[in-house]
Amino acid sequence: MEITTTASHPFEKCSLDIVGPLVESESGNKYILTFQDELSKFIVATPLPQKDGKTVAKAFVLNIVLKFGAPAKILTDRGSDFLSNLFKNVCKLLRIRKMQTTAFHPESNGSLERSHRVLAEYLRHYVSKDQRNSDEFVLNAVYVYNTTTHTRTATKFTPFELVYGFKSEVPFTLTHSPSIQYNYEDYLTELKGRLQTGTKWQDRNKSYARKRATNSMTRG
Repeated sequence: MEITTTASHPFEKCSLDIVGPLVESESGNKYILTFQDELSKFIVATPLPQKDGKTVAKAFVLNIVLKFGAPAKILTDRGSDFLSNLFKNVCKLLRIRKMQTTAFHPESNGSLERSHRVLAEYLRHYVSKDQRNSDEFVLNAVYVYNTTTHTRTATKFTPFELVYGFKSEVPFTLTHSPSIQYNYEDYLTELKGRLQTGTKWQDRNKSYARKRATNSMTRG
């Protein structure tokens, strides 16, 4: 079943999915639980070592419900992790109406699937060749996605702005690559590099969105 009516506020109607199995990370994670708000397109991604009902339900409560509140409705696929009695009972306890995509129309969760492709593209800029550090950069990918405007939201605002009401600002300019100095400031150097890559990716997406808008007006 597809969520057809438009949400009236963020986190009222949301989608859940699981990506994987991926190459097992050094931390033992090989799945990612992804969550997207229907209205703002804001996403949350949580690395998981496995995808049994207990692991998924716990991650859903800790990383979504306790941070943003319980959504009124969630849409999932028909994976066993979402159809487990435990997950169903968690939704029942929290008074969440749980809906599944139909076997004939699994693409009804297409918005979240498109977000997966964008996140995968972003992660390719960061992860090592063996992909065993991908879970270390999931939050970076999510941050960049949530602070970038997306043409399919029909708004000039980023998902972050639509949820929090203000822009997320990086507290320093990232116009130059960080110098490679391996000392006690290694973490700050690495962080600056990650943020700089994210900023470049945001700029590229904005340019692409402007070109699409210009082409649409030209055709019209």
